[in-house]
Amino acid sequence: MTPNEAKAAVKMLRAVWAHQEESRRGKWRKRWMNQAELIGGWSKDPRTHVGCVFVKDNHRLMDGYNGLPRGVCDDPPVRWGPEEKYDWMCHAEASGVAKAARHGVSLMGSTCFVTHKPCSQCMSLMLNAGVAAVIYGPGKTSMPEQKFRITTIMCEEAGVRLEAY
Repeated sequence: MTPNEAKAAVKMLRAVWAHQEESRRGKWRKRWMNQAELIGGWSKDPRTHVGCVFVKDNHRLMDGYNGLPRGVCDDPPVRWGPEEKYDWMCHAEASGVAKAARHGVSLMGSTCFVTHKPCSQCMSLMLNAGVAAVIYGPGKTSMPEQKFRITTIMCEEAGVRLEAY
């Protein structure tokens, strides 16, 4: 094999390895987003099911879903009404951050896979917890669009990757 042929062979192998690595990453991204969707299904909210999974080095650290705070009765239907629920509800990402703190799990450097784009309050919690990246699904809520524009600005300023799935 000539030196030029060897260089071409190495270049081709590197391209194959890069493709395989990208394919592997894509499979894991799909798995984590599928888990977030499954966890979102646990929500008792009749209109919006949001789930999230915090991951680091392809290891699941914590999860969360939207619902009433721990220990609060979720049976009264009035608490799930369109006007009242925002006063009662804990968002999936906030629930996951709180659950991680309660169990002594650091989210520093993790990636959050979440079914909906995080609102500004949830994003601020994740930034303070050290989350390095957020990959969000196509879910929509009735929250004002301004809350999501602020999320984008926060991530840009903090150097945190915010990416649509």
